[in-house]
Amino acid sequence: MRGAGLALALALVQDPVGLTTHETDARAVALLRAAGVRHARTTLYWDRWAAEPAYRAAFAAGVRRVDSAGIALTVVVHAAPPGSGYDARARVYRAFAEFVAARAGELPQVDHWQLWNEQDAPGWTEAFGAGRVPLRQQGRHYAEMLREAYPRIKRASPRALVVVGGLAGPDDSLAVFLRGVYDGAGPFDVLAVHAYGPPVVTAARARGDRVRAEMRARGDARPLWLTEFGIAAGTMRHLWRISARDRQEARRAAEWRDLAEWNDRTRTFDRLVGYVLHDGEADGYGVVAPGRAATRPVFAWLRERNAARRSSQR
Repeated sequence: MRGAGLALALALVQDPVGLTTHETDARAVALLRAAGVRHARTTLYWDRWAAEPAYRAAFAAGVRRVDSAGIALTVVVHAAPPGSGYDARARVYRAFAEFVAARAGELPQVDHWQLWNEQDAPGWTEAFGAGRVPLRQQGRHYAEMLREAYPRIKRASPRALVVVGGLAGPDDSLAVFLRGVYDGAGPFDVLAVHAYGPPVVTAARARGDRVRAEMRARGDARPLWLTEFGIAAGTMRHLWRISARDRQEARRAAEWRDLAEWNDRTRTFDRLVGYVLHDGEADGYGVVAPGRAATRPVFAWLRERNAARRSSQR
């Protein structure tokens, strides 16, 4: 278990607020820099890397581009190739561990490797037994994977941190899955959860408090990151009856602001990573409009907050 020193060191770099991005091309990196982002998160699809040489080349080039911009990068690895179900789990865990370790050796610019994504959520992955075994047992299986992957990644890239895939199941199940991870003594450097509105801050508070309580009960001082949060315009329209686009965008910016200001007061999370730079959907989560032709008010808030945080840290 990593000690309080690591937690303190990472807490000091909590701000600015980061962003998840599906793209790492020149335009996307320019937008990240314009938003004052110092840490970004992107996805490496295991199945695509295995099958598509062009994807491998483009992904590696994107990692180098983000690094050259001075932005720390978290890479979340998931999307197992066919044949990676529960019955083959021991083989899958070893293969996954070897895959991520190989990428960590090839891509030393990556600061953090996040292993799987929302693995506690029903139906997201079969490798840990979703729909086959109780949730706590699923957590124990996830710990098995961590025991395979953690030492391999550390040998390949000693400075990289290993981040638990963002926990995203129902609020009352978060602790159950996490208890299984602790049961199995799965090694990691950072815990992570996801929280979406409405409202964003309500979800983040409930989920952060549950996970922090489990950590405190075990004397676990490792960092806790919120590696996805956000709200979609479609959510605001359907649930809150906000139909006007300008009102939706003002509310989205307020949701992000309220979360950040609450976390400034409580320090529940040591890092915040919003979702998402761009998703191509008019009613989606993106802080940049479809086509990346225009930024939205939440992007302006993010840029201003991050600039203010950088000034305060000088």
